[in-house]
Amino acid sequence: MVVLSIAELLEANPDTSDEELDAAICDRIDRIRMAFLPENLEFLRAGGRLSNTAYMGAHILRIKHVVEILEGKLVATKKYRGSSMQAAKKLMEEYPQQENLDHAQVLFIRSEELAQEIVDMAEAAAKEQGFESVR
Repeated sequence: MVVLSIAELLEANPDTSDEELDAAICDRIDRIRMAFLPENLEFLRAGGRLSNTAYMGAHILRIKHVVEILEGKLVATKKYRGSSMQAAKKLMEEYPQQENLDHAQVLFIRSEELAQEIVDMAEAAAKEQGFESVR
């Protein structure tokens, strides 16, 4: 997102000085937020960050973790119970308000395996919440 934003800035303003570019990059880094819902916690268990017991408990109870990038680190910040669709709906309802996001643009990054109905729901929710550009 930072790279795309800076590329757009440079395309619109090719005479941007190095100092202005540096300030714009720092501004984007401070303002851009990212949160995601992993389909399962296998990557955390495989990496030793989650015990087998916690993994099984989350699987049995259908707990979906919200993972955010905070200060360059992946941090599980919230938990939702239910299906991936239910968790995605709650995230789309809550996250934009709690983070006081700039509604000029939202960018979704997804895996190929994500159900199209979740993609459609997220895009519709972003538009309903007033995001001007949904990519």
